[in-house]
Amino acid sequence: RPRQVTDEQILEAAQACFLEHGAAVSTAVIAQRLGISQPALFKRFGTKERLMIAALRPAPDLVLELLEAGPGGGSMRAQLREIAAALDAFAHEMVPRVFVLRSAGVHPGKLCAAGEQPPTLRVQQAMAAWIRRGQEQHRLAAGNVDAISMAFLGAIQGRAFVLHHAG
Repeated sequence: RPRQVTDEQILEAAQACFLEHGAAVSTAVIAQRLGISQPALFKRFGTKERLMIAALRPAPDLVLELLEAGPGGGSMRAQLREIAAALDAFAHEMVPRVFVLRSAGVHPGKLCAAGEQPPTLRVQQAMAAWIRRGQEQHRLAAGNVDAISMAFLGAIQGRAFVLHHAG
């Protein structure tokens, strides 16, 4: 029998339900939103935890693309602003997801495939590499790239955490 909904549709609906209602939302609510049965959800994802992880896993693709492509030939200030805007958007998307996952007791290590690094670590390493390339091009001052990248990322992510947690 052909599938009524795609995995992508399931993940979108699950994400919306988890973000609206929290980790305790019933899979029956998710299934009802999709117009399918609860067993259909479990057939595709096995457990509620696996569904939650698949639906809420942060994906920093745009940020990583920007960082891995640069720095380009344009203004460093403009490039940093573009990176900051992408990081801000990613942080505002990531923070509520992480709050829901942590409230469900999901360990951050479960968000990664075997051998894969956590998304936030990949972003930090890509930011450090971007800064290092800028220094090698003599377009950024010398300094500890790890400390600079952590400070830059922390300032942006910290704002998203405070806004989400404290409103």
